[in-house]
Amino acid sequence: QRYKINRAEYHGGDLTGVDIKKLMHDAANIMKEIREYLINSLHDDSNETEQSIIDKCGNVETLLTLWDGILSNLHTRFPTTEVCDETQKFVDAAIKLAHEMGMSKTVKGHGAERHIVSQMRRVYGGLFEFDEQWAERIHQEGYKYDMKYRSRSEAKAAYVRVSNTRRSTKPQTQNAMKRVKQRFKKGPLKRTLDNEEEERKAKRERRLAAVEG
Repeated sequence: QRYKINRAEYHGGDLTGVDIKKLMHDAANIMKEIREYLINSLHDDSNETEQSIIDKCGNVETLLTLWDGILSNLHTRFPTTEVCDETQKFVDAAIKLAHEMGMSKTVKGHGAERHIVSQMRRVYGGLFEFDEQWAERIHQEGYKYDMKYRSRSEAKAAYVRVSNTRRSTKPQTQNAMKRVKQRFKKGPLKRTLDNEEEERKAKRERRLAAVEG
């Protein structure tokens, strides 16, 4: 709960895409807490040892980090050859580690291993919208707009939503937003942008270390 990860009541109690994203984002801290808890819970009749717990938790952390890198690259618009090559390295390392951990290969795992990078190369613009997270976001956005415009007629609410979407996706609007961000050389927004950039660099370093390790 500290990381705002909740087991959804649907999907049979499995984690959903949004929660899995949070799990991958904080994999290092979460697995550290789990590792410490398991080690402190060891008893004489346990089949595990302190080292086996360290190894297993480390493997899970690495696996989550690799899939975090795969999904991050998958969301890249117009991915370069370097991004596609890096993604394939992440996929190969993730599938190999999962096999070593005794996990069976799923249909999605096979699709990622054999097809995802080739489709990133062939599909114009990449696959930045081609995943379950995109569909979940649509549901969330739809609910937000339903609540925001619930006092209006269905036709009026639909017209306002379409107008807002068209306005926000126009190249002129997007370029104007970029110029606004560039004008902030100091202050809260500048610090926020700097922190986001530092976090992106740190995550990239962890993903590359996971491939090499």
